[in-house]
Amino acid sequence: MAEATLLEVRSLDAVADWFRVTYDVNLTVTEGEVVGILGPDGAGKTTVTKGILGYRKPRSGSVRLRGVELTEQSPEVRQGNGIGYQSDSEQLFDDLTVDENLRVPIWKRGDICGVTDGPDAVDHVYERFESLSTCKHKRIETFDDGDKTRKAAIGQSLVLQPDLLVLDEPLRGVSPDAADDICETLRELKTEGLGILLTDSGIDDPPDILDRAIVMERGEIIDEGGPDRVSSRVDEADLDRGWAEMNA
Repeated sequence: MAEATLLEVRSLDAVADWFRVTYDVNLTVTEGEVVGILGPDGAGKTTVTKGILGYRKPRSGSVRLRGVELTEQSPEVRQGNGIGYQSDSEQLFDDLTVDENLRVPIWKRGDICGVTDGPDAVDHVYERFESLSTCKHKRIETFDDGDKTRKAAIGQSLVLQPDLLVLDEPLRGVSPDAADDICETLRELKTEGLGILLTDSGIDDPPDILDRAIVMERGEIIDEGGPDRVSSRVDEADLDRGWAEMNA
């Protein structure tokens, strides 16, 4: 039996500030599938994720979750109705503890999906990332590396138990051990039927958890397929040169 389509993006043109950044983006994510959007910095990867979440107003196009059109919904409603989001930029509050940061989605959007706060409301996140449970009462500002911070950010995206995860550069800036832990958690989520869309700047060496890879250059999708085939066909240096020439 074919897996159901979770996310369907059609002909999405997104803008950043006043200028158009992505052009006619089409992609899907099904249940239990991990899809990666690959490309160098500036290729438009983050703009696509923000277009899906509603942080970028699309000029045109459609974004559907389980067949429901999202383009008129706010980011809060989208995240309350089944999309978990981890931003590449800082999304945690430095002066709050790990536990308090994990509860932020409940405080902001829990009423949308009927999730209420309580002593055990975030226990399922600690089961995913055991290292967070040992520092749950520590403030984010006390961490001296990015490993626990990134795990806390991804954990925050899981609190409302979404159907789809959208992760912007989840492996950037973390140690190899932390990257392994994150990938193992994503594999577990995949086997449970979650769809996962993530971005990554590594084209010649994409994360091995990907089922399918989408390569972007200058705001457009230029290739799509299995990660091994895509990485063998695309030269990252050529993409970087093309982007530099466009901005020269």
